[in-house]
Amino acid sequence: MMRPQFLLLLPLASMLMAWSWGAKPPEFMRDPSKTHKDFPRKTHMCGIGSSTASAAGAEKNARADMARQISSKLHGEATAVLTTSVHGKKTASSQDSVEKVVESFAAQEDLVPYMKTVYSWEPRGKYKQYMAYSCMSRADAGDAILARVAPTRAQLSKAAELAAKANIKPSVSGYAVQYASAQRAHAVLFKDWVRLRVVSPQKAQRLEFEMHKLTYLRSTAADWRRNQRISVVVDQTSGNQAAAVRGKIQQALQILDVLATGPGKSCKDPDGSTHVLTVTPANRCKRGPAVLQCQIDFEIHIEHCESSDVSAGRVENMSFSGTDNRYDEKQAQDRAWGKVTSEGLVPGLKKILGTQIPLD
Repeated sequence: MMRPQFLLLLPLASMLMAWSWGAKPPEFMRDPSKTHKDFPRKTHMCGIGSSTASAAGAEKNARADMARQISSKLHGEATAVLTTSVHGKKTASSQDSVEKVVESFAAQEDLVPYMKTVYSWEPRGKYKQYMAYSCMSRADAGDAILARVAPTRAQLSKAAELAAKANIKPSVSGYAVQYASAQRAHAVLFKDWVRLRVVSPQKAQRLEFEMHKLTYLRSTAADWRRNQRISVVVDQTSGNQAAAVRGKIQQALQILDVLATGPGKSCKDPDGSTHVLTVTPANRCKRGPAVLQCQIDFEIHIEHCESSDVSAGRVENMSFSGTDNRYDEKQAQDRAWGKVTSEGLVPGLKKILGTQIPLD
């Protein structure tokens, strides 16, 4: 016969079992569209994670959920800002450039310290897994990004300051060097600016203020380019290819938004040219086990006629090569010359000319 005390406990145990079985996590942990009242979307980003193994696993998955949210939004934000760039100039957003912005922050590892677990759930009832609700303060994460990019922001500001002084002097080569420095800093900051637009739009405005400095530099750089005239001289060792090389160099300069004045004059007889660009092609052939391969590259020497500043380098492109499996050197060389294009010359020319003329 059951004791009276035990009979009294049965209803209580049944109630506890029913409560335990009916227990469920709060709505903000079950429905991603809901938020915790203390962590609204305007001020925080939050993620939900679960694990059948441990609470630590659930917390890790909640952080991963936040990282996925950021990466997903980065893709859309990068597409938007690359279509209409920060400096107001229309640009085409390629899938490759968008992916590079997203991939650079795929793990969001530097933001992990700011992702805090604010609510946990242990297995009970029909929810037989650990759950975690983690949130990140947008303001704190934004400040962390701004602190990390502070040296690059300083580089951009310093380059803008020195470019302004070179413009007053005036010195086209001095302006070109600082303009290139500002562009490099801007390219680095651009990725963080896109991420700040996702993580903390308010903090993004502070970085955008710095980035706008390139806008003013770009306008002045265009004025400088319009005032430059480059005389192209091709070394006669290129034989009957000299005229073709000159034409392709001139077309490449047009792509770079710089005016080429035609057949070369020296700085002693500039004929209105501001610079003289001397090009010396080299056609090197190498015999392999089955083919003869000839590779063309170009020694470049550019002199500023007024200041006598000089820059030099080599323009190389792996596509400027030709092969012949019969070891016919002339055939291989002709094929190599045929591979030379103005578009292929642009990257190498830009690297060398960018120390003398402010190029975009």
